Amino acid sequence: VAIERWLVRKEYTRVRSVSDLAESDPVGQLTRRMQEYMEWFEQFGTEPFFHRKSHRVVLALLHVEVDGASQYVRGINSEVSLPTGTICAER
Repeated sequence: VAIERWLVRKEYTRVRSVSDLAESDPVGQLTRRMQEYMEWFEQFGTEPFFHRKSHRVVLALLHVEVDGASQYVRGINSEVSLPTGTICAER
C-alpha cells in the first residue's frame, strides 16, 4: 500500500502599483523598462518563424551596472529547428 503525502505551500506576494514606486526604486526602474519593451513589442512584433512551434513569446530584461551606470539588455525566446531536433532559448 502506497502512502500518499501532501505538501501544502503558502505564498505571500507584495502587490504594489507601478505609480507608487519611486523613480529611484530598482523594482520600479526595471518594471518601467519592461513596460517600454512590451509596448515596443506590441508595435513591432517579431518574425513568426522563430516561434512557429510553441507560438509563445517570452520577453526578458536584464539589468546590469557598468561603471556605475544602469544598462538594460532586452531578450526574447526563439525556437530554431534543426535536422536533429529543436534548440530553444529556454534551454
